[in-house]
Amino acid sequence: MKTEQSYFVEHTDTFGGEANYCWVNRFKVSATSARAALTKVKKELWHRCPRAKVSDYGDQLRADIIGSPECLFVSEWDYFHDENPYTNIKYIA
Repeated sequence: MKTEQSYFVEHTDTFGGEANYCWVNRFKVSATSARAALTKVKKELWHRCPRAKVSDYGDQLRADIIGSPECLFVSEWDYFHDENPYTNIKYIA
């Protein structure tokens, strides 16, 4: 059985296919994998799981929501995030 760990997820807008960061939502998610963390955030934001094109870059996932100019980035929570001054991080268990 996999143990849960913490993930950092950013949800932002895109422009021309690139992350734009005109606005951003940040989450700390407890999940068994990066994909499980992605699913939890999609359910939190849309109350369902919209289809997404997911790209795995080894240390980070990028999910582009199909039919919407939005994307999500998922990475492991590490010491950088503990020291980061972000104040708008929502926790999802």
